[in-house]
Formats: sequence, structure tokens, C-alpha cells
Amino acid sequence: MKLLLPLCIILLAFGCQNDRGEQLFRIDYQPLDLTLPAGQPAFQSFVIARPEMNSQLQQALDDNNVSLEDVDEIGGTFARISSLSGEDFSQLREVNLRICPVGQENGCDQFDVLFSLDDLYLRRDLVLNLNPGLRNFKELVASGNFRMELVFFFGETSSQTIDFRLEWGIRGVSRE
Repeated sequence: MKLLLPLCIILLAFGCQNDRGEQLFRIDYQPLDLTLPAGQPAFQSFVIARPEMNSQLQQALDDNNVSLEDVDEIGGTFARISSLSGEDFSQLREVNLRICPVGQENGCDQFDVLFSLDDLYLRRDLVLNLNPGLRNFKELVASGNFRMELVFFFGETSSQTIDFRLEWGIRGVSRE
């Protein structure tokens, strides 16, 4: 029993190390003011899409004197959805921010999730801080352009229109 506590501390110390690597650059995209209209049914997701966005990767690489070969992974840094009209997001069940290739048939799918947040239903939050996913988006971002989708899943038919702001960014890291 006396060995259990030190063993747990050692395992915790090694398990909590930052294995995400050194940040080489960060790209914060321009905030978007959007509207989530009332009347959205619970059985269907609602998608707000930007069909083609510039990744801004080359500018970030140039600004930070980094080459694409130095970058091992590109993923999400932060994503925040803030109510501008004072209504809360309690009728939502889940939110995803997805990116995928421009022109992908049927848009982005569940494998293209850059950020997500679930278990929202009946929470009276005015600000949603989405969690970054684990997928590496290096190839997609390096292509120069991508499609961005903000996907909302409802717990009930929405009864209010919500004006909101989306702020989000990505980063490139090196694991060496």
C-alpha cells in the first residue's frame, strides 16, 4: 500500500506530459457574425457553411520562418461561439466545427471534425468553448483552401433566433 501512492504519482507525472509538441505557428481566422434561426427541428442538423476559405498557411509559415516540412501536425487551437443577442444555447445538444476539401460531395462528414462540444442540452450557456479534435489536418490545410461547416444538433425544435459570433484558430506543431 505504501508503494501505491508513489507509483500513482510517477504514473501521473509521466502521463500528463505535453506530447503535443512545440507550437510553430498559429492562425486565428477572422471572427464571423452569424445567425441560428428559430424553427430548427430536433431530428435534423442545421449547417452553416463557408464553401471556400483560404487556409492562410503560407503566410503563417513565412511570418514564422518555418517550412511545411518542419510541421508534423496541424490541428485546432480554440473555437468559441458567443451569443450576441443575449439568448442562451440551451436548445442545442451538440455543435461541431468541421473542415474538409472544397467540393467534397455532400460537404463535410463526421470524420472532418476539427472542434466539437456535446452534452449541451438545457445548459443555459451564453458562450460555448469547443474542444479540439485529435485528427491531423496538415494535408488539408496545406492544400490552400478548405470548406468550413458549423453543424448544430438540437435537443428540441428551436424556438428562438440567436445571433452569435464564431471565433476560431488552428496551429502547427513539431514533435521534435
